[in-house]
Amino acid sequence: MDNFKGGALERPDDRRNVRIEELAIAGEMPQQFFSPWVVAACKEYGINQQGQQFSCTAESSDKIQGALQAVGGLGTRKYSARFLYALSKRDDGMPTIPGTYLDMPARIMQKYGSAEERYFRSDHELARTEFESSMAIPSEAYRNAERFKIERYAFTDRAMASYKLAIWTTKGNAIIGGYSVGNDYVSQPMVPPTNDSEVKFGHANCFFGWDQNYVYAVGSWGENYGATLYMKRVNLPVFGEIWMKGSPTDYEVRIRGIHIFARDYFESGYMFRGVAHFDETFPPEQEAKIKFMKLLRQKYTENVYFIMNNKRYLIVNEAMFNDGRSEGAWGDWDFVQDVQEAELLKYPLAKVGFNELYKLITSK
Repeated sequence: MDNFKGGALERPDDRRNVRIEELAIAGEMPQQFFSPWVVAACKEYGINQQGQQFSCTAESSDKIQGALQAVGGLGTRKYSARFLYALSKRDDGMPTIPGTYLDMPARIMQKYGSAEERYFRSDHELARTEFESSMAIPSEAYRNAERFKIERYAFTDRAMASYKLAIWTTKGNAIIGGYSVGNDYVSQPMVPPTNDSEVKFGHANCFFGWDQNYVYAVGSWGENYGATLYMKRVNLPVFGEIWMKGSPTDYEVRIRGIHIFARDYFESGYMFRGVAHFDETFPPEQEAKIKFMKLLRQKYTENVYFIMNNKRYLIVNEAMFNDGRSEGAWGDWDFVQDVQEAELLKYPLAKVGFNELYKLITSK
């Protein structure tokens, strides 16, 4: 956080997070692949241009949401990046910092959904404070967004193989990835920073394909920034019809504004853990794991708090916690996260009896 200069910020790691490797089904992957759903979205709506805004996380997530909904039979739609970003800024706990955590749009999509662009226009010419103000969101945008919620999200690690696996595993074949940007952010393939002092800002893209040497992402700086990707459909014996790279003289679709990442970026230490969106719940083991995203334990004490609706409820201690666990409802005590008192003080303390608290926790 101390070196964060705006744009995208990687969420601190948490062992309760579900990893894409826990969800992926082992099997062969093609040497080349590009999401047909993202290709369709780019053909229909082009590349976002975030302009002066720090909304790259949301600009990337709208393509992912479009891909998920297209797979679900709802057709290609344009979703509002401003809706996702404004709510992310309202809820991320960093109101004065330009940009947000890489996973914030996924959290918003899980809680509120995604509003279509026609209900809340992403006017990037607005002043920054106006663009990121959730007060401007009309009620019809919230109602529309309810139709397009996701159920869960999972994290990659920082390796190229993990990004590829996540793209292949998710239904929309796209993830939001992030990275620190250095002095050279014009060249393609992208050039990683050489050291921390060179880092300019964090950035996010919609990662949607790969070949033998690179992973490819849709940018959010318009069609004039980045590479041009030529693609065509090819029938393969094992995988059927998939999109692969073409050439300037042999292609069906041409997309401009593409960012290209070689292995050196993933190995540089400046790649973030990516976020993969899911429109269905996880298997039981992973569901039990994420149940404890809302449980915090104060360091150096035995006090554990359940966080809900921006309030904290005191469970008291491990013995009381175990009373609930005996019924198999609360999972594993080891997944409770230790935090400093300052983190807990962000949430007003709600006084409630243990039985009532048990009902609150087990009903979620």
